[in-house]
Amino acid sequence: FELGGPDGGMQIYVLPGPDLSNVAITMRKLDGQDGLCGNFNCNKTDDTKAELRARGWIEPVDRSASLFPAELESPEGWNVRIGPSPDEIMEQCPEEVRKQDCA
Repeated sequence: FELGGPDGGMQIYVLPGPDLSNVAITMRKLDGQDGLCGNFNCNKTDDTKAELRARGWIEPVDRSASLFPAELESPEGWNVRIGPSPDEIMEQCPEEVRKQDCA
């Protein structure tokens, strides 16, 4: 699935699977943007866990500040893996794919 706003400012790609989904979000940089994906200043040294903790981005979001309604609470057992492990999935990848540089 691909979701996006009318101005193209954000795109959300959802790739559903049998026991997990992959989501890729691309968006334009916003003034003051910060969070677990970094602050987009091209300085990865200030995106460490310690730096994020100092900026208040490590603790869970309080329910009152959540953008999602309480009805979207995760169902029981959502975090129990029923498919192959990440290592097993990687073993299925062709050798040339596993050797690619992800940086």
